[in-house]
Amino acid sequence: MTAAIIAALAGPRPSRATTIRAHAAFAVAKEGTLAAMAIGNGRLTPGDRDEILAAALRALHAAPAPRA
Repeated sequence: MTAAIIAALAGPRPSRATTIRAHAAFAVAKEGTLAAMAIGNGRLTPGDRDEILAAALRALHAAPAPRA
């Protein structure tokens, strides 16, 4: 199931960078949810959800890092 989610996030004909960003966005959503639930006694507030979604979208749509 994870592979299908990553593929959907990466989109059609993804580049290596797009695939990496898809993995990062998935990790942000998953780990952010776990963290919010841990500090929120097993609950997510609407604000938590908004913050997690915003963070995942930033990871997904981030500009490529400059090459050194």
